[in-house]
Amino acid sequence: FRRVLFRSTRIIAIVSGMILSGFHPQFPKLVLDLGIVLIRLLNALGQITVPIAMLIAGFVLADINYLKVFKDKNVILISVLRLIVIPTCILILISFFNMPIISKKIASVVAIMPVAIAASVVIKQYGGDEKFMASAIDSTTLLSMITIPAFLAIIF
Repeated sequence: FRRVLFRSTRIIAIVSGMILSGFHPQFPKLVLDLGIVLIRLLNALGQITVPIAMLIAGFVLADINYLKVFKDKNVILISVLRLIVIPTCILILISFFNMPIISKKIASVVAIMPVAIAASVVIKQYGGDEKFMASAIDSTTLLSMITIPAFLAIIF
């Protein structure tokens, strides 16, 4: 029930924000001041999420046997998909769109990045396989030292 309620509150917040941004309501000064305080608070909380995510990922990565990481076929599959197949598909796909070159370059750079460390936080929260995720993060990060320069040479 808690997960459903948590997901529902996010959806309600998104829909409420869309409605409010569409109608441009006028709020009293007190409400605006409270909004500014809330935004500053949320900004401060947002700034600590990355270090906390790094700590959690580090705790999970500490238990990994690095020699076994590249023997797991699923880790190899994730690495190939994330670092070669997906970036190649994205590069081909965005070449068909008529968009500014800077947008194409940004999309390309985002596509060639390894598995995000924040994924380990999500896996931990929802009870997934933390060691597999840590292995995927580790392998894609290590292999990206080869693939990122190669794709950047192609892109730029």
